[in-house]
Parts: sequence; structure tokens; C-alpha cells
Amino acid sequence: IIIFNKILLEDSFKKEYTSICEALSNNMISVISFGDSEEAKNEVTKFLESGLPMIKNIWVYNEEGKEFTIWSQPAYKLAKPQEMAIRPPVFKNNFLHLSLEMIYKKNKMGTIYMRVSTQDLDTKISNLIMAMVLILVLLLPLSLFLATKLQSVISKPILDLVDVNRQVSTEGNYSIRVTKSNNDEVGMLYDSFNDMMEQIHNRDI
Repeated sequence: IIIFNKILLEDSFKKEYTSICEALSNNMISVISFGDSEEAKNEVTKFLESGLPMIKNIWVYNEEGKEFTIWSQPAYKLAKPQEMAIRPPVFKNNFLHLSLEMIYKKNKMGTIYMRVSTQDLDTKISNLIMAMVLILVLLLPLSLFLATKLQSVISKPILDLVDVNRQVSTEGNYSIRVTKSNNDEVGMLYDSFNDMMEQIHNRDI
């Protein structure tokens, strides 16, 4: 359950920030076509002011692969992206690395690289693990209780039959009968035992 939900959370995180990267790409296409790197930086800043604190770095390159603009949170400045190649989103060193080509009318306008902190995602996964451990701890006493009840329902009739069988073998008293309480498989075993005792008793009379 933990692994399945972890995969779902990671997939949702990737999709969310891929969509954000695509939205920024759409905003940047017109700016990059005019070659205004300062306006590109302003556009990135305005875009992120809408409330995206987990995005730590953004690099924008033109169609020739030359640096167009860079934006970084002060504590997360990097000279260049760690994942330069266009590839699917990848988790590495507590960050999600995204790369996206900016395409306009089938023409490549440039490339965006984005580095996103996975702090929120890691917190959700940690909370999931803690919740599952808590559920496990709460289920242990219940499992113990159910096991005890099942033992009394299933094992006790068998043990009673063993005791009667031991009594028959030690005393040779074939008039002993066991009383069944249910018409289940154990009850059928009781009937077979009683029939066997009846036949032996009748033979010895």
C-alpha cells in the first residue's frame, strides 16, 4: 500500500509541475521570439509570484542552446541545470528535474529547465508511512483478539475430541460420546466418532 501510494504521489507531483512548466513555456514563447532576456526574467518572476515556492531554479535557453535567462531562489543558485538533456521528469537528490522544449508552429523556440524541491512530496510520503505504521500498531491488538477467538472456535472442539479419544484409549470405555454444538465440519467429525464408538460398543456387547 505504501509503495503503491508513493508511486501515485510521485506521478501526481510530476504531472502537476510538468503542467506548470508547460504554462510557463507558453508565456515565454512570445518573449523569447523578441530576444528580450530581461523581460523573460520579469515574466518568470511574475509567474512564480502566483505561489510556487517549491520551484527553486529555472533556466531558459534559446533555439541555439545559448543561455537566455536564469532565475533562482537565493539559497539555491546554480550555474547551470544538472539535467541538461531533454528527458522525462526525474527525481534526483531531493529535487524533481524537468526539461521542456518550447515549440511554436512546429519550430523549436528554446528550452526550459526547471528544478523543483520535493520537500512537500517527501512530507506527504512520510505522513503516509507514519499513518500506515499507526494503523498496523492499532490492528495488532485486534488481530490478537480475533486469533484468540478463532482458536476457541476452531481449536477447542478438536482438542475436546482428542481428550475424549485419549480417555477411550486409557479406560477402554466405548460408551463415551461427544456432544456436537454445530453442524459444521467439526460437527461431522463428532458424528463420525460417535458412530465409530457405537459400532465398537455394539460389537463388544
